[in-house]
Amino acid sequence: MASQVFRATRMAANVPISQAGLAVRCLSTSSVHSDLAKAPIKVFGVQGRYAHAIYSAATKQKCLEKVEKDLMDMKQSIDSDIQLERLIANPFMKRQVKRGVLEELLRKRNAHELSLKVFGTLSENNRLGSASEIIEAFSRIMEAHRGEVRCTITTAKKLNNDQLKNVKDSLQGFIAKNQKLQIATEVDPKIIGGMIVDIDDKYIDMSIASRIKKVMKAMNTAT
Repeated sequence: MASQVFRATRMAANVPISQAGLAVRCLSTSSVHSDLAKAPIKVFGVQGRYAHAIYSAATKQKCLEKVEKDLMDMKQSIDSDIQLERLIANPFMKRQVKRGVLEELLRKRNAHELSLKVFGTLSENNRLGSASEIIEAFSRIMEAHRGEVRCTITTAKKLNNDQLKNVKDSLQGFIAKNQKLQIATEVDPKIIGGMIVDIDDKYIDMSIASRIKKVMKAMNTAT
């Protein structure tokens, strides 16, 4: 990846501005609301505006899954490749150079044209530094589009398959029938026992550590 970034940077630096500026601004974060394809959930902030614009454009072009894969692959590269991350964050690097690097990487991966335009727009609007957050926001919209609900279960020790199944069955009551749980498990010995469940917008603390804190607080209040 590092060598690809270096080669792409050299090539992009030699692209005339008139050619580098061919990236089309396909995303309008200020479009009239009725013009946008309605997303299943609302994501707020700058990241949300871009994520909704991407969702709308991909919906109209019928390429949601392909664009999601392209963007998630790029997010992984940005998050894991320090040279690529530094290039994007470099305030002295010309926008057309950054755009050229990213477009070459995307083309090598046979990315959809809309995915290239997304990064072209982010580059033009000086938002590449927020690319990972924007892609994450788009991912949340896509999860809702598929009826998926994120759920994180934290326990003091790793759950076995039977325990995980029992917990999953119990949590089905927190979601609609047409939704699907996307469960991630974490281990944190500091909670001592029990579990902490973070599902959608609900936070359920059933840990022993939490109970101990409540007892200690009650004792301190009593004294």
